[in-house]
Amino acid sequence: MKKLSLCMIVKNEEKYLERCLDSIKDIVDEIIIIDTGSTDKTKDLAQQYTSHVFDYTWNNNFADARNYSISKATGDWILILDADEELIEGTCEDFKTLMDITLSQPLGYQISIENLKDDSTIVLSYMIRLFPNSKSLKFNGSVHEWLENEKDDLKTIRTQQLKIKHYGYQNISKEKLARNIKILKEMKSSTHSNFYLAATYASSKDYAKATKYIKRWEEEALGSKKSDLSLGYTIYLECMLFLGRSEEATKHIAPHIMKCWDNPEFCINLALCYEKIEEYEKAVKIAERVKNSSTFNVSIIDTSKTEWVVNIILGNCYLKLAEYDKVIESWDKAYCHTPTVEVLQNLLDFSYQLHDMEKIEKYVVKMRETYPEHKNENNELIYANLLFNKNELEESINIFLTLSDGEEYIERLVSGLVSMKRFSDIEKIQQIVENSKNLEHVS
Repeated sequence: MKKLSLCMIVKNEEKYLERCLDSIKDIVDEIIIIDTGSTDKTKDLAQQYTSHVFDYTWNNNFADARNYSISKATGDWILILDADEELIEGTCEDFKTLMDITLSQPLGYQISIENLKDDSTIVLSYMIRLFPNSKSLKFNGSVHEWLENEKDDLKTIRTQQLKIKHYGYQNISKEKLARNIKILKEMKSSTHSNFYLAATYASSKDYAKATKYIKRWEEEALGSKKSDLSLGYTIYLECMLFLGRSEEATKHIAPHIMKCWDNPEFCINLALCYEKIEEYEKAVKIAERVKNSSTFNVSIIDTSKTEWVVNIILGNCYLKLAEYDKVIESWDKAYCHTPTVEVLQNLLDFSYQLHDMEKIEKYVVKMRETYPEHKNENNELIYANLLFNKNELEESINIFLTLSDGEEYIERLVSGLVSMKRFSDIEKIQQIVENSKNLEHVS
């Protein structure tokens, strides 16, 4: 039976390490932990799980540390995890099945990783984390390292049997970003270093610097057959959008669109640019393609964009194109995926404009139940009218009385009741108003 070695590099990970190791300790045969200079309880915790804890002098090179970790492994296969990750799907039998596949060349498995962001949305990525223990397989790259086969191209397969959850996207420190930038700048200029410099600056909202490095990336990437143009151009579109240069971006990207068409984030950023320059039909066509595609052959997918932003774009554009039923449908799907008070308010306001009483009731009730702290006088007016039409007079009138023009609204309601000869209801309203005033005097 083939043995599996877990290889990790850690530093000051006492917050996460136990969760990570508890998720995998009963599956792997060996745990190798390389400590690069912890000053907290990381090493003490690690030694509770394994005797294979080694010190390593950090040299600003993640690939070197990774290679040192796998050099200590004695298993037939190697699994890579970081301390801020945990295995959430995968059994001993799953690993055994994957490790028993035999090919003439080394095979690496791309494992699904759920990267949890600060806003609780998830970025899905696929990375080679399970591979044979072979001397020909080495990591390269000082930061954002990647696995290479020194003898030939590394064959990889994407597996859905295993899944990892990554918490490191939450509260990314400025120190970590600064460290990565420093290491990347010390590397030789390449598509790899320039891409990740652009990505790091973009994540820090420094879009001017990000654009500088994405242009350097583009110069090298266009001459390389191995570069995935969609990843770099996705960042390029994001930067140009925030820099207010959407029209320039759409013209620049036009010759390369078909090479990037399978990347949903590229398509969404392109749709956002078209929406910005009021080319709504083009934005809709691209966004609908993303929404209707079930699979994309890319290594990173931000589900908040593919399932939330895409429907926001569609709702906004359909509004401009006067396709009103599709506006509600799109915004409602966006809200169902990621509920926010802003989207719910848009749904309520637009339903009110359409005089759609069923949807008005649906959204105003949801607003009051889900976001009771969200104070909006128009929402209260809508809800008070809704209650009044249901003859729930006491709650309705008490809400009207909290509004700045509440007494005027009540006078209009009374006038309407007079014309309908509903005198008993008028008496009830007058009594409710009187009781409210008495309570005010008492307080």
